[in-house]
This record gives sequence, structure tokens and C-alpha cells, in this order.
Amino acid sequence: NDVSADPRYIMPPGATGIQAELTLPILSSDQVLGVLNVESGERFSEEDAASLQIVADQLSAAITNARLFEAERRRTERLELIARVGQRIAAQLDPGELFVTTVEELHGRLGYDHASLFLLDPEDSTWLVKRASASHWFGNPVGYRISIDRGIMGAAARQRRPELVNDITADARYVAVPGADELRAELAMPILLGDRLLGILDVAGVSRLGQEDVALLVEACLELDEADDLLARLGGADERVDKRRVVAGAVD
Repeated sequence: NDVSADPRYIMPPGATGIQAELTLPILSSDQVLGVLNVESGERFSEEDAASLQIVADQLSAAITNARLFEAERRRTERLELIARVGQRIAAQLDPGELFVTTVEELHGRLGYDHASLFLLDPEDSTWLVKRASASHWFGNPVGYRISIDRGIMGAAARQRRPELVNDITADARYVAVPGADELRAELAMPILLGDRLLGILDVAGVSRLGQEDVALLVEACLELDEADDLLARLGGADERVDKRRVVAGAVD
């Protein structure tokens, strides 16, 4: 109630006549969601503190409900994306069209800042070739090639398992997307036919990625389980596919 006597106090720019400050944490269980801060030219009473605590509790409930709503919206969009991929496979779309629409859904509807799909070069299995991309940045064009010995995608390809990196600036393996200096996280998911690598589904973002994102890309890759003709074409004209052996890498 006397901010002039408290060295921790920071005066808001342009403010005058402030005598008291009251700060309450906005909590959900033991998690801090934010802070409610009020300042006044008069002293605060215990009644003021109690009233503002009610407001802080109401804000906590509102923030928690909003986050639950957003999580449910994301889950619904995930399921809708997987369903649409399945519908396109059932419609026997051209593989190139399927690849383009899938990465466009990841970028446009699910909000990934950068999404791309690479396939292993059938002429040289040490190279990945970009087949589709959707991004806020121009990046590398379709047809761009990268060795499986380079990058986070290359690590996912060699190890046959997802690679999730949430600080690409600290990972020497990262191969930058041209013009996309804002990117901070990358998730590379191998597309496998049994133990055989077909390609990589890759997303990147300016914010952290998590296990929900891993689950989404696993499901998107596993949806290829229904694409007998598509996978046969990817694997070779005479090769038939046992659907039960189409898998995506999984994290431990």
C-alpha cells in the first residue's frame, strides 16, 4: 500500500499518483496461467483483495475452458484431416495430387508454418526429393534434393523413426529453409513400407511442436495403409503391398 517504499515497484510509463499495487496470480491447480495486476492512488483493503481474488478465479476458469476448447478443436481438425486423406486415397487420386493436398491441409487448416513431403529417389536411395510443399516462405522448390546424410530429415530417414527438435538453432543437423529465419522447431516423420523407407513427411514451425504433432503425423502416414495402388506405384509397378506392413515410425 506504499509503492514508494518498495524497491520492487516499477512505475508504468506516464503514470502519476500511484500509491498502491495489488497483484494476484491466476492459478489452475498448481499451474500459473497469468497475473491480475491493479494499481491505485488509494490504499487497497482486505475486501478489495477478496473481490479481486474472485475475478482472478473466474479468469482462471475462462482461460482453462478456452484452452480445452482449442485442444478439442485441434483434435477434431486432426481427425477431419485424416478422414480427408483416406477419402482421397479411396478416390484413387493421382499420387502427386494427394501429396499436394495433404501438405496444403497441414499448412492451411492445421496451421503448420511449413509442411513438405519428400520421397526417396528411386534411382538413388541416398537422396530425398521434394514432391510437395506448403509454407509461409518460398523455400526450396519441388524437385529439390537432399542427401539422407544431411539434416533432421536425413536423420529420420536413416533411423526409420521420427525426429522432433524444438530448438533447431542449437542442432547442427538442421538445414535451413531459405528465407524462413523465424522457424524454431522441426518434426520429420518417416513413411515406411515394412522396413523400407518411402519418404519423409516434414513440418516446421515458429513455435514448439509436441507429442500431439507426432501423433498427427503418425496417423497421416499410417493412412497410407489403405493406399494399395499408390504404394505399389511408389514401390515399383510389379510390387504388391501387404497393408498390414505399412507403418510409420514411432517415438520411444
